[in-house]
Amino acid sequence: MGEAMIRQATLQDLDDLDDLAVRTITHMHQHGRTQWTLNYPRKVHFKHDIDHGDLFVYVVDARIAAVYALCEDNEPSYQTIDWTVNQALVMHRIMVDPVMQGKRLVDHIFLHAYHQAAKRGYDGIKIDTHQNNQPMLNLLKRHGFNYRGYLKAIDRLAFERAC
Repeated sequence: MGEAMIRQATLQDLDDLDDLAVRTITHMHQHGRTQWTLNYPRKVHFKHDIDHGDLFVYVVDARIAAVYALCEDNEPSYQTIDWTVNQALVMHRIMVDPVMQGKRLVDHIFLHAYHQAAKRGYDGIKIDTHQNNQPMLNLLKRHGFNYRGYLKAIDRLAFERAC
């Protein structure tokens, strides 16, 4: 792997992000993980994240290899959980290009998110995932996230980690 960096996404990234989404979602479906469809997440969702300053891209050799959103905690479905971290940011839409999977890029993404949260004065990170997304469940365990409960409204498992 060559030169790598994580930076804030820009509107100029939208086409590449949409291509990444199609590749990633297709790969997930081929491996039995159906939490996303080819309608979500896509360009319109990434644009919303960019407009709010929430989207980050992991660039390797001048090519977007991964993406994630780091958002304010204001989701109604999250209000049903008894969280222990009060001031947290929420990670969403984590995608790693299938050809780059297995290279631990996502570990760098999580470290970046912890740093961003601490820098902004938050004390933790929240995240949710589908119960059949075993790679994400393994990652959350490896990074010390704690299971907090089931989000019935969106059919997801909720996790948190202090920074």
